[in-house]
Amino acid sequence: MIEFYAGNTPNNQRVAITLEELGLPYTLHKIDVLGGGAKTPEFLKVNPNGLTPVIIDPKGADGRPQTVLQSCLICLYLADKCGRFIPSGGASRLKVLEALFHIASDVMMVHSTTTTLTRFVPEKVPSVIGFYEQRLLAAFANLDRRLGEDEYLGGDLSVADFAFYPVYHRRRALVDDVAKFPHLARWGALMDERPACRRGIDVVQ
Repeated sequence: MIEFYAGNTPNNQRVAITLEELGLPYTLHKIDVLGGGAKTPEFLKVNPNGLTPVIIDPKGADGRPQTVLQSCLICLYLADKCGRFIPSGGASRLKVLEALFHIASDVMMVHSTTTTLTRFVPEKVPSVIGFYEQRLLAAFANLDRRLGEDEYLGGDLSVADFAFYPVYHRRRALVDDVAKFPHLARWGALMDERPACRRGIDVVQ
């Protein structure tokens, strides 16, 4: 049974979605991140960095317990463990990894920064907020372009789609309000129809 430590953020939701899509049994430990739950002595024994998500797989790659940090890496680890939603090699695997790393670095940077500036920084600076909102729109436009070429972000359905879906869900109004993202809207409708995706969003709330 995988131990899963999670707060209610897209980083944590993507791991929950991947666990649900793979049908892996897990025990969920909800962490109140905003309330300081990730900084308690008990949690710091699990992850000294004081960040979620974290999984502990009792049957790691070498047969021993394995702790895995970083949400996109956890998704990749789980997919490789099961041999599903990730190609085993070649150009097709690189295509999925490119999409996954793009989400982990470029997309999450602008999403997280925009969220911080609009929700948590007391002093609102419109020009700075506007700058990052435009960067977020540009990231979505790039994903829309990719989805104009393939049905899913990495070609076939993969962990890259699971990784992005929580951000899409949080920013749904952005896609609804901007008609220039037709491919992203099509993709979002496909993902909305997946029960495991919906469970992954809901379970950590």
